[in-house]
Amino acid sequence: MWLQLSTNNNVDIRLGPMESYQDRLFGSKKAFQANLRISDKEYSKELQSYIETANAVLPSPDNNNQKIEHDIRIDHVIAMGGWHAEFIPRTSNYPGDLSLIKYGVKILVYTNNIKSKQKSHEDIINKLFKNVQDNKESSFDQAFIRLAMLHEVAETASKRKYADNYNLLQEVLNSFVEVQADVFGVKIASTQVLKGVLTSDDYRYLVLAFISRLLRGWIIGKDKHYALSAYGDGHKLAFNFLINSLSIKITSDNLLDIDLVKVYSSLDRLSKILDEYLINGDVASIKTLFREHSSEEHLNKLEEQLYKIVSESK
Repeated sequence: MWLQLSTNNNVDIRLGPMESYQDRLFGSKKAFQANLRISDKEYSKELQSYIETANAVLPSPDNNNQKIEHDIRIDHVIAMGGWHAEFIPRTSNYPGDLSLIKYGVKILVYTNNIKSKQKSHEDIINKLFKNVQDNKESSFDQAFIRLAMLHEVAETASKRKYADNYNLLQEVLNSFVEVQADVFGVKIASTQVLKGVLTSDDYRYLVLAFISRLLRGWIIGKDKHYALSAYGDGHKLAFNFLINSLSIKITSDNLLDIDLVKVYSSLDRLSKILDEYLINGDVASIKTLFREHSSEEHLNKLEEQLYKIVSESK
């Protein structure tokens, strides 16, 4: 019933179990939490185009042409309670129960939560990325909110089409969902560039934001919050995939030399691999993919700097 309630109003509240986290005793859990929000109209214009692209780009096995029935809010958060108050999520999507997705999906994007984390992301880019010039704060404002929107649209589109396959993933579910949505979201953006909806500069800022998110997510999951470790595993997979494909090189002074052309092709390839394994229900190959990209050899070179940046950017 609640999935069919309209949220087309200026104020909205959400109460209930939201977002998965890792519990040291019981594994993946969901915590009861709450938030109060007001509508933020500024970033709503691109969403419909993203959704249309997501539906078009995803492969459709067995003539499965289901499209997203969506209700999306882009909001400014007034108050948060429970687990949300400590970890401050960028976005949320419901329902968590995949069997209910056929009835519709609600997506929430928290604009001021995203902006509250932006300084640490920008510090990572400015201090660790080599030959990054002409960065504009306003462009990163758009890039980080756009990245969050794309993540949720990508996750929703994929879950909607392959709900039964997601149920097979079990202990790797959260890690897979995180990396698949991140990578597919960037793929949607690259398609929008080809369509002329986004510019090449928009895409460049988005990719820099994406890589900084991988690094920040990994260091927080590793050094600060075990609860977020499953998400960090997804970030680690994507980063190592880019390292192994030579899309990113770590210099002798521990800076990241990023080849945007190779990043584009590598993320497209990773997205296809993840989709193929998901469509085929190939859990063994998914686990192998995570295992083969689980090394922290390269990330450890950046660990001290990342920890300092994130700690000082609060």
